[in-house]
Formats: sequence, C-alpha cells, structure tokens
Amino acid sequence: MFKEYNFDLSSRNTFRMKARCACFVEYGSVDELYSLDFDSLPKPIKHIGGGSNLLFTGDFPGTILHSAIKYVKYVDLGLDEVPVVAGSGVVWDELVAELCSHGLWGAENLSLIPGEVGAAAVQNIGAYGVEIKDLISGVSCFDLKEKKPCKFSVGECAYGYRESMFKESGGRYIITSVLFRVSR
Repeated sequence: MFKEYNFDLSSRNTFRMKARCACFVEYGSVDELYSLDFDSLPKPIKHIGGGSNLLFTGDFPGTILHSAIKYVKYVDLGLDEVPVVAGSGVVWDELVAELCSHGLWGAENLSLIPGEVGAAAVQNIGAYGVEIKDLISGVSCFDLKEKKPCKFSVGECAYGYRESMFKESGGRYIITSVLFRVSR
C-alpha cells in the first residue's frame, strides 16, 4: 500500500493539471483496502481510476483512493462462454488486448477506451453498439457506509447510457473486481 499526504495529483490525471490532495492512498489488494481506517482519512474521500475522465480545477481537501488491484483470472477456458474476473486497477485496453490474444470475443469494440476496469464498470463505457454492461455478470465492491464487502449482479447495477447505480451512490461503493463473460 502506498500512502502520502499533500500528494501531487498531476501524474494521476490525463490533463496533468497541477493539483494536490490532502492524502493519496493506492492499495494493491482487497485486504489492503479492507484494512484502511477510513474514519481517520481526511474527508471527503474520492476514488479515481486512470484519471481520463477527471479535471482538477484546484486542490482536493480530502483523500484520493486508487486501486492497483491488477489481476485477470480465467475461470474455465474450456467453455464457449468464458467467465473472466479482472481487478479494478487493470487498464481496460490492456484487458481487451489480452482477451483478444486468447481468442475471446465480446470486448473488442471497446478497445482504446482509456481508463481502468473499475471505472469502466462505473461509467458503463461503450462504443460501436456495445456497452460494458453487455459483458458484465457481476461486480464485487467494498461498501464504505457499511464497511464490508458486497456483490451486485449486472441487473442490480442499474446500467443505463453511461450510467450505473455506482455513479448515483455518491461514492458509497468501491469496485474491487468485475466478473465478465466473453465468448470463445
């Protein structure tokens, strides 16, 4: 886990805007996230992905969280429909390239969209007639309000055009991984 106070955010947003946050925390596992003492962190708490849909216009008075959970697990490569679990910090386009290199299809229309898996699930990214909701089976999260892990089915995520219940929750849920289903 990486934690720094008075952190320079210019390397964490694609506009390279000069801004600082009171505290920056990057966690590399679900256990590290669960071990954080959220009550002691400067408020407000905001979670960011790759910073491509983010514009800082000044310093942020609270804590910025970032996921470095970067794993991809193939549940069963012998099936025609393959379940794939990806950590929230996996770069989205790298996941798409990896899926294609394994002959797994469904996400290729979403190639070159910037960001990370967790943020992609929040935004319901889409292109060329495909939205990420079409590939998602479930989302694993950490509930900041209840301070416990939780899971949501794709139906519970309330996806719409560039919308999800995660966007509407006011930052309550931190996505830790996403379960996708892709085709062979």
